[in-house]
Parts: sequence; structure tokens; C-alpha cells
Amino acid sequence: MPPHNDKLVILLVEDSPSDALLMQEALAQVRNRSFEIKVTNHLERALKHLASETYDAVLLDLSLPDSTGLETLSRVLDLAPDLPVLVITALDDEETGVQAVQLGAQDYLVKNQLQPNILGRAISYAVERQHLKKLLAQETQHRIHDQERELQSIDRLSIGDTSAITARVYDAGTLREVQPQIYQDFVGRYQKLLSNVIEESQFVREKDHRPASSDLRGLACELGPRDVVEFHTEALRNELKHLNSTQSKAFMEEGRLVSLQLMGFLVDHYRHFCAPYPGNRPAPK
Repeated sequence: MPPHNDKLVILLVEDSPSDALLMQEALAQVRNRSFEIKVTNHLERALKHLASETYDAVLLDLSLPDSTGLETLSRVLDLAPDLPVLVITALDDEETGVQAVQLGAQDYLVKNQLQPNILGRAISYAVERQHLKKLLAQETQHRIHDQERELQSIDRLSIGDTSAITARVYDAGTLREVQPQIYQDFVGRYQKLLSNVIEESQFVREKDHRPASSDLRGLACELGPRDVVEFHTEALRNELKHLNSTQSKAFMEEGRLVSLQLMGFLVDHYRHFCAPYPGNRPAPK
């Protein structure tokens, strides 16, 4: 958003000269904010301006000589989806104003209620909201990129020879390759387990308290390390599709801890499975 002492450049799309003049006069009276206003009275002309010039916001009347109704708004938003648009309605057309906001307009203003402070504040808030929306979208994209990069890094751990336990049980290939239905069952169990762990972490704060440990240990006894990596990343990807930014962050962070704990149980299982304790070994002859 431009600094508060900079001008906001507004495209006013209004076919009534008297209404356009009233809005220009109202904006001229706004304190602590200045506006540069360009007026046009046809939608096609407005679209040409938007395509070739830079604006901070649009004041849009939905009743124009070449376009009427919400289709007018749709065409503006199609061309300039990141530009805040404030719809101007008649006193008896507030329902259309509400529909316009649902369609994507930042706000709607009733023509005979356009006092300078109301109009100026509405425009400033709309510009600020759009700016914050853009920052949030960028942050979300960065988060998704970082999460995918982390998942790809984990995926690379599964590239290589088949794990020992999987090979012994199924002769060749990973669990996902040779027993896809069983693999998907594991993914579902692990995904549910992750959700339970996160839910528990919201209420349980005692150090090292992990009520789900027994379930993790049970999984470790049934899997090889490559299988763990594969279903861990798939479970995360499945769950992240349905979560907001805060939930996704919590899921990724808790997922790291759960995967480390699972790997620890897996190592412990391998130790007993492949390397018996010295006391259990036969005495040398």
C-alpha cells in the first residue's frame, strides 16, 4: 500500500456526471489523504484504462451504458483480479451490493450516503485489505514451496535398495509397490495417528508425554525404513490439502517429531530383530 501521505490513484467508473462530481468533491474534502481521480463513463473505456495504466482502486457503478449488473464487476475483476474494487449502488439496491462483495468486490457504497470521511476511509481500508491479502497469498505460496521442498527431501531418502524387512517379507520391492492396499491402510493409520498427536499436543504439555507412542511402536514392528519414509510423506501431503496455514505449520512440525520417534522405534526393532543381545548369542566353541 502507498505511504499514507502519497496519493491514491482511483479509477471512477460512473456514467452520471453529477454523481461523479459529487464523489470527486467528497474525496477532495478527505483529511490526511489525497486522491488522484480519473473518470470514465463506459465499461469498455474503463477496461482499456486498467489494461494500460496503474491504479490503486476502482469505484464502479454497476449501471453503465454498455454494461449493467454484476457482469460489470466480473469483467473488471477478470482483468484486474488484484485491484480493490468498490461497488457504488443506489439506495434501493443494497442486495446487489452484498452480492458484489460475495463475488469479489472489497466493499459497496450507497450513493446518497457518500460523506467524505466514509468514502475516504472505505477506499483506504479496501486498498489496505487488498495489500494484506496479497502478502498473505505470497506467504502461503512460500509456505507451500517450503513444505514441498521438505517433503521432496524426505522422499529422496526412500530412493535406493529395498529395506531389509520388506524384502524378507515380500521378496522384492517396497510395500507400496507389492502390496498397494496394505500400504494405503498404513498411510491412513499414520495420518490418523498424526492428527491424534497434534490434538493431544494442544492439551498435554508435560515433557515427553506421548500417549501415541504405543501405536508408533506397533507401526515400527511392521515396516521397513523405506516404507516409513514413503507413507510419512504421503500422509503429510494428504493432510496438508485440507489445512489452513496455521494448521499446516503445526502438522509439519509435529510430523517431524513423530517421524523421528518412529525411526527411533524402528532402529530399536531392528536391533532386536537383526542383532540379538550378547547374552542371547551362543557361546563360542
